Amino acid sequence: MPHRNRKIPSLILLLIAGTVVTAASAPPFELSDGGQTFVYRAQPGESPSAVAKSFGVPDDRVGAFLMANGIRDATRVPLGFEYRVPNPLAPRISALASQVDELQRTVAARTDRTTELERQLKQLQSHAALAAEKEARLQTLEGRWPVALTALVVALLGLAGALWTARLAVGRLDVVEKRASALAHELEDRRRAVLAERQEAGHRILELENRMRQLECQPRLVGSRG
Repeated sequence: MPHRNRKIPSLILLLIAGTVVTAASAPPFELSDGGQTFVYRAQPGESPSAVAKSFGVPDDRVGAFLMANGIRDATRVPLGFEYRVPNPLAPRISALASQVDELQRTVAARTDRTTELERQLKQLQSHAALAAEKEARLQTLEGRWPVALTALVVALLGLAGALWTARLAVGRLDVVEKRASALAHELEDRRRAVLAERQEAGHRILELENRMRQLECQPRLVGSRG
């Protein structure tokens, strides 16, 4: 592990040295195999052992370094020989690239989830607005109901007066009594119908209030999940 730590700064220095060579000559240092391998071209007067040390190879591993590059005789290495050295930074770069990809997938998934929650919230708001509008209409109808009931009573009273006037004019008491009895039954039936309608309206209002409470609770539930 200590040799590896000393090897990384040496490789960085070689990268810097490779960038300052003149444009007329070929660069002595480059990456190959998608960044997995360093390729270094030997410079004039540079021995294989010096190249090994520049890459941070310890003394006891110089022989293995030369064998890995196909060098059997260190005194017969031609000028411009290309040394191939595994890049110790490649695993770290691959790991970092994997982490970046995973983070990008996580961000994309959370973005999709946020978009879906926003869509659901808009739907809930739309349903809540419709429910509020229906409740307002019911309240308006309920407010107008006493006026309508008063008009109905007035009309019925007028009808009763007309019947009474007809009775006095014609003098047909029995007919008038029957009509009055029928009118009384009719009024009772209408009163019951009116009461039934008011009870039905009350049930509808209670149902709408329950729905509104449910709709008001749903956005909070969705928000807490997000």
